[in-house]
Amino acid sequence: MTSRSRFEQELPDLLADLLIEPIPYYRDSVVQQTAHMRQRPAWTLPERWIPMSVITLGRMTGRTVPWRTVGLLALLAALLAVGLAAYVGSRPRVPAPFGLAANGSFAYATSAGDIYAGDPITGKSVAIATGPEFDSAPMYSPDGRQLAFLRTTTGGYDLVVAAADGSNVRAIGQAPLLEADKWGIQWTPDSSGIVVNSFTNDDVRRYDVSGKTAPRILVTNAHVDPGAFRPPLGDQFVFIRDSTDGSSLFVADADGSGPRELLHFATGDVAGDGLRPSWSPDGTRLAFLKLRGGDANQARIDIMAADGTGSAHELTNEPGLVYENHIKWSPDGTRIAFQRWDNSSGQARIMPLGIQPLDGGSLVDAGPDLGAYGTEFGWSPDGSILWEIPGEPGSHHVLIDPQRGTWKDLVFPDPGGGSSWQRLAR
Repeated sequence: MTSRSRFEQELPDLLADLLIEPIPYYRDSVVQQTAHMRQRPAWTLPERWIPMSVITLGRMTGRTVPWRTVGLLALLAALLAVGLAAYVGSRPRVPAPFGLAANGSFAYATSAGDIYAGDPITGKSVAIATGPEFDSAPMYSPDGRQLAFLRTTTGGYDLVVAAADGSNVRAIGQAPLLEADKWGIQWTPDSSGIVVNSFTNDDVRRYDVSGKTAPRILVTNAHVDPGAFRPPLGDQFVFIRDSTDGSSLFVADADGSGPRELLHFATGDVAGDGLRPSWSPDGTRLAFLKLRGGDANQARIDIMAADGTGSAHELTNEPGLVYENHIKWSPDGTRIAFQRWDNSSGQARIMPLGIQPLDGGSLVDAGPDLGAYGTEFGWSPDGSILWEIPGEPGSHHVLIDPQRGTWKDLVFPDPGGGSSWQRLAR
């Protein structure tokens, strides 16, 4: 008779069969197959970009949305948006360097060597630069935020730059300008530099208004006249090169690179005052001075396409021996104001300013008779007024209606050393 197995004796073997291995038996096989594979990139995991609280929010039951936190975040975002808008709105707007602009202050120098700025309509003005120094030739930057002028010093003139209100005065450049070098001074369109003719060295130089770098030569054997930079970008400028057989107009990039000849004029075509080139405000045309038929008594303003193609035509058809000069485009490009002399009697007689519409309208005689000393003049930034200072001793400012040619006196204290009208954003 065989004995029955007791349960206590079989229990360990049963438990061993039911035991789950702590390490799967297939682990080594899986590792061998996946060892050469790259891990999943971290950027594909939602937890890298979205907080886990957001991911698990939908899985949670019985929990409400934290509206108080959401409201606080929305309020913070609104406050940031308002602050950004206030900051942007507080930044001063500046006008474009060419074309129409709003009228700002009118800066002028007195015969005593002080500079004032005022309102041409009311005649009220305040001092900008006074003191023992002799200052002249004020000139606002195209953006209206700075004012340049000349300050007499030993051996010549310092080129000085200040804020529009006369603060932060500083001389730029490393040596004084000589008497011959103060003609044709003009701002660069971006208001970061000033271009000066160095007739002493026969070159054109750019001065950095910060005064931190030395003047840089743009072109040699050349000179420029006011209105040299081409609108609307100011990325080119026109300059003149004289030679034994006449004069040529050249165009170069704003840094002086890539010069190319635009047009050549024989000696018999060049007036005694030179070509005086000036771009139209839209940059599509170029006006310049040219002798009519080689007669030194007849200089006329000609206009041509900006690229020099096609034929040029005279601005006016005024009869007689007329000598025109000092080309000033209106800010909207519809008219040109200029100075003129009548040489018909054999003796030059200065005439009132001329204003010629570009659409072929009638020539307008503008302003008073000027005597024998010429005049300084220019357009208001908005093109509604032409200002003038006759060169006669003791003269004062005159405001001219460019449509009718009528004028009225404006008495600023003792003008006589240059003027400039500030451009503001419209």
